[in-house]
Amino acid sequence: MMAVDPYATGAVATDGAINYGGGSGYGGLATAGLVLSIGGSVMGAIGTYYSLYGQRNQLKEQALNAEFQATQSAIAARAATLKASQIIKAGRMEFAIRGLVEAQDIGATRANAAARGVVVGQGSAGELEKSQRLAAELDKRTLRTNSERAAAAARERGSNLGAESLLARASASNLRASASSVNPALGAAGSALGSAGSVLGQWANYYGRR
Repeated sequence: MMAVDPYATGAVATDGAINYGGGSGYGGLATAGLVLSIGGSVMGAIGTYYSLYGQRNQLKEQALNAEFQATQSAIAARAATLKASQIIKAGRMEFAIRGLVEAQDIGATRANAAARGVVVGQGSAGELEKSQRLAAELDKRTLRTNSERAAAAARERGSNLGAESLLARASASNLRASASSVNPALGAAGSALGSAGSVLGQWANYYGRR
């Protein structure tokens, strides 16, 4: 039989065999490791939940912003279309007014010629009348061209804004669908299940060595 120092820590004399008590030390470390792994799994699942929760809320907020933009663009598109109609009406009114001014100018020219004993529509009086008619025609053409251009620009803007509204609504719909597909609880459960395999492996390894 081997002599053993009775004050040696962890040494026990059993028929010549010495056991240093390493088993209990390993068990403590293994248990601590399992506890830490479980805690890490729980924290990971919680982190996954709140990460997906924030992602879903962000998608919902983006969807609301896109919907607001779609509404604003639709309102602006209707306003632009209305403006185009108003421009055409205003142009026609200016055209008619210019025609009235033309008639008054020519009437005044003829009256003046008659008062002076000049034959109306002939000679210098006739030339003046032609000049007045030509000036009036040019003015009316300019008015018509300007109003048509302005109305066309307003209609184009309205068309572009209408297209922007449709795209924004489509984007809002896609964002809402994406938000609906995000499930924080399901994601957290998946994270927990993914970590469970590692924890079970450690547990089986620990008990397999006991």
